[in-house]
Amino acid sequence: MQLIDAISPSIISGSHTNNMSLYERFQSRMSAVDKLVNMYRELCSARGILPRGRLDEAHSDLLWLPRSAVAFSLAAMDAYVDEVVTDKLGDYRACISLYVPMKNVLEQPVSTMESGLCMHRQPTSDTHRGTRTWIDPSKPSGRTSLSFKSPEELIAAYRLLGHADIIESIAAIWPGPACTPTDIKQKLDVLIQRRNQITYEGDRDPEGHIRQIHPHYATRCKSFIENVVIRLHRVAYEP
Repeated sequence: MQLIDAISPSIISGSHTNNMSLYERFQSRMSAVDKLVNMYRELCSARGILPRGRLDEAHSDLLWLPRSAVAFSLAAMDAYVDEVVTDKLGDYRACISLYVPMKNVLEQPVSTMESGLCMHRQPTSDTHRGTRTWIDPSKPSGRTSLSFKSPEELIAAYRLLGHADIIESIAAIWPGPACTPTDIKQKLDVLIQRRNQITYEGDRDPEGHIRQIHPHYATRCKSFIENVVIRLHRVAYEP
C-alpha cells in the first residue's frame, strides 16, 4: 500500500504560545528527516551512484539513512503525543485507576475515563527528570513506558483526554481522497510494520535479502506523519 500524497497542512491559527511549543518541538525533530535524506543523496553523488536506483551490497550501508528517516518520523510523533498527554494531565500524579492497560482504555466509555480522573499535588519523581512514566497495575512494578505510534495507541492516549476516537476526529478535518479513518489507520500500520522491519529485523526479508528503500519513501512518510500530527494538534488545542 502506498502512502497518500502530501497534503499541505493548514496554517495553525491562534496564540497558544505554550501549546505551539509542543508542535515546534515536533517540527524540530522532523527536521532530522530532511537532513538524513539529503545526506543520502549527497553520499550517492560522491560515490557516483544514481540516488533513485537500487543499491548493491557494496553500497547498502547508505540505505540506513532513509531507514533512519522513517524511524525518526514515527519517533517524533510518539514524543509529540507523549508531551500532549503530559501537558493536558499536568505535572501531577493521577489516580492509579486512570492508568490501565491500553486495551482496557479502548473498552472504556469516554465518560468513565473522565470521571475516573483524580489529580494529586504530588509530581512524580520522573517528571523532574523529564521522562514520563505511566502507572500500569498489570505490571509487577506497577509502572511502564507506553508507545504512541499505532492507531490503537493513539486512540487510547486521546481517550484519556476525552476524545472518543482521535483517528475519526483527524479524518473529519482531512479533506481529499483516501483520508478516511480506515485509510489513516492502514497507512499508520504500514509505516509501523516497516519501522519494525528496520529496527528489529535489520530490514531484511525472511530469506535474508536486503529490503530496498527509496529516499522518496522516507519523504512521503514524513509528509504523512506531519499531516497526522498537525491535525492532532488542531483537535487537542483548537476545538
